[in-house]
Amino acid sequence: MKLLISILFILGYSLAAHTQELVPNDTINQVDQQNRKQGFWYYKNHQSLDDMFPYSEYGYYKDDRRTGPWVKLDTYGRLKSIESYFKGILNGKAQYFDKGQLNVEGHFRALDPDKEKDTIIVLDPSSEMEEETIIMPSDIGSVKHGEWKYYDPRTGALLKIEEYQVDKLIRTQELYVDGYATSDSTYKKKIENKMPHKQDPSGRKYQKGKIRKSLTE
Repeated sequence: MKLLISILFILGYSLAAHTQELVPNDTINQVDQQNRKQGFWYYKNHQSLDDMFPYSEYGYYKDDRRTGPWVKLDTYGRLKSIESYFKGILNGKAQYFDKGQLNVEGHFRALDPDKEKDTIIVLDPSSEMEEETIIMPSDIGSVKHGEWKYYDPRTGALLKIEEYQVDKLIRTQELYVDGYATSDSTYKKKIENKMPHKQDPSGRKYQKGKIRKSLTE
């Protein structure tokens, strides 16, 4: 998957210089006899209601529906997002960037648009062992499902972790830039020892606290 995204990224840049006007023999931005988009598509200086400024994006269509990774770039060629699609619906890993630097990383679960309803198996958050089957109408599209991580785009530091099951937030954890959770006893001990009357002249370092593993891993 990483190799495919890299290939798409490089290919998108190589196309940027000459894709403003399509010629009859182009193999991109093609439609089939039923006028359905197929294969590789590249949009340059595209704009939507959600974006104030034009952007470029590229990826693949199958039968008029987005499939696999899609990459979006801002007007300066910096990454805005990398999203994955299943039958035109957001699915799997998604990354969002601020001026080319990673800001948010999470996971979507697509509901099969070819079915009236779809099922998702989740873990009981209280026991982390018992499974439950959730039935949802497919016209919802996609739901947040799994871990979502929020970063400081300037430093790359992890700031917050959220855990979703079928769009429901079941866990949240705020972190400081040194990797300690605010609810972590090790972090609290570290803060206590930073107080003036607790300063250690030996300069000992404290071990980082551990973050509980994802419920959906």
